Amino acid sequence: NPTSNTLYIELNEELGTSYNIEVSDMMGKLVFIFDGQKQNTLLPIINLSELKEGAYHVSIRYNNGITLNKSIIKQ
Repeated sequence: NPTSNTLYIELNEELGTSYNIEVSDMMGKLVFIFDGQKQNTLLPIINLSELKEGAYHVSIRYNNGITLNKSIIKQ
């Protein structure tokens, strides 16, 4: 699942548009936050161009308490 500068995420419509996407480095430092409530979209596009190459952890946190996690590699 390597990515370059852009991360495209397709969200489940049943979980709604009340969510945040957090990107952390492997040391746990938060490096990016996407506020889904302000954007009101189920197809967020995350710009990773400012991040260094390496592994990152992506968390999608819905306001109903559900959290989805995924690891990505930025090349």
